[in-house]
Amino acid sequence: MDFLNKYLEQLRDLFASMTPGARLTTGALLAVVVVSIGFLFKQSTSGPDEYLYGGEPLTRQELIDVQHALSQADLSDYAVHGNMVKVPRTKKHLYLAAIASADAGPKDGKSIMADAINGLSPLSSNVQQQQQYKAAREQQFSSNISNMNWVEHASVMYDEKDVRGLRRMTVASATVSVRPKVGEVIDTRRQRALQNMVSGAFTSMKPADVVIINLNGDELAGNAEVSPDDFHTLYLREQARLESAKKAVVQQLLSHIRGAKVQIKVELDEKLSEESLATRPEGTPVTTHESEMEETSKMTNNDGGAPPGLTASGPSRGTRDPAPARTNSSESTVRKAESTTKPFEARVATVTSGLVPKSMWASIEIPREYVIGIWRKKKLEEEGKEPDLVAPEEVKLVEAKIINDIKTSVEPLMTELSAGKDDFSQVKVVVYDTVPSDPIPEPSIASQGLYWLGEYGNSLAMLGLAAFSLLMLRTMVRGGSTDEPLGGPALQLKPEKSAGAAGETEMDDDNRPKLRLKKPDPVKDDLAEMVRDDPDAAAAILSNWISNAS
Repeated sequence: MDFLNKYLEQLRDLFASMTPGARLTTGALLAVVVVSIGFLFKQSTSGPDEYLYGGEPLTRQELIDVQHALSQADLSDYAVHGNMVKVPRTKKHLYLAAIASADAGPKDGKSIMADAINGLSPLSSNVQQQQQYKAAREQQFSSNISNMNWVEHASVMYDEKDVRGLRRMTVASATVSVRPKVGEVIDTRRQRALQNMVSGAFTSMKPADVVIINLNGDELAGNAEVSPDDFHTLYLREQARLESAKKAVVQQLLSHIRGAKVQIKVELDEKLSEESLATRPEGTPVTTHESEMEETSKMTNNDGGAPPGLTASGPSRGTRDPAPARTNSSESTVRKAESTTKPFEARVATVTSGLVPKSMWASIEIPREYVIGIWRKKKLEEEGKEPDLVAPEEVKLVEAKIINDIKTSVEPLMTELSAGKDDFSQVKVVVYDTVPSDPIPEPSIASQGLYWLGEYGNSLAMLGLAAFSLLMLRTMVRGGSTDEPLGGPALQLKPEKSAGAAGETEMDDDNRPKLRLKKPDPVKDDLAEMVRDDPDAAAAILSNWISNAS
């Protein structure tokens, strides 16, 4: 505390020793320093320095709603960067409160539907409730689609209609209007994704019932790569699926080659399916049925009772005695044995799936820079240094080996070949040359400096003004003191002491004293400075000197 009091006392003495003009200048410079420091502090704390919602991008409509809410709350110290809003960190709570009070914050699908359900009135009619629910669902679809990273704005409208008849059914259709971001397109895959997303929420809607409209006016673009869903026939869809799957496998195998290009061609069997059933005997037959039957037959007849001869029955027959009667009988027995045998049968049912690959081809391209890089690596391992020039003959040998290795690796992934064909006929490898593109020039030091100066120019100017003010203040404080400057020579006017003192005073012709250079006394200057800074220490030193001298 004593040090502070002494320092203030010295400042008071210095200020008292200044002229009125120096005092005004010093006060003005102090005011400039204080204002500069205050401006720098305000600039660093009051400017936009934090994004709302953690830097989450807002949709176009959400950004408009947020700006309207902030304008109504008279909050203007914010900046819009793309789809994000940047506000001062110290006033972030005010901005969030203004947005919340205007109900302009981002909403997800659940909150939209919850607000719609909570807003239903028991006094409203059934039609009004259905329309309110329908509007909430449309807004929910629009919000979900707008949250996709390639969509700038989206709007969904749908309609449902009950069809009366023998079988009552509901028919639904929808329209999705999408504005893609700059550089984005609506290809067939995105179109199918939107159709499946909207139709999946309705039991009575099919993807074909959803119409996609590009608000930018462009037609729907095709895919960069063919997708199996792009085809309607089963053959082409299965062909595209197999080609895509096999291409992914080959690309993974050649992932160590930067810039490698792969294309696969597959030819399928045109039969959708085939089923056959074959039966053949197998093993010793076995008796499955055996039977034995015995049949006995007996026959009896009576013969006699009339006179014998031809006349016995004629008209002139007499009274003759009848012949005696006879009885004839016969009996027979038949035995039958039957047996049934059945051989073992093997039944083989064969079901062959259709659309199986019959043949497959792979076309592979690798950059020549990769071949040269492998050659340089081998030369470095052999000779210990990279060659300055490229040897074409040696590069061709390395190229042939790389092509053969690729064929050996890819060939087992292809379908089996017919007898008599080359093992590598299904794999073609080509080395292609590339034209180097001009590199993007890096920003120069001058442009970077100008950008940095434009970004922090105001702060630098105020900092420079504050430093200049401090320097001028220091100069004025030192210049305002009546004491002689320490450590430097002083010019003094020496009057004549005695006329007889030769050589002590030089007089000019007009008997006027001359200016002489008085050299400073270092001990005296140091002692004066010590007395000014710390009087107690100076007194102690002087007492020691006096005691030593006595």
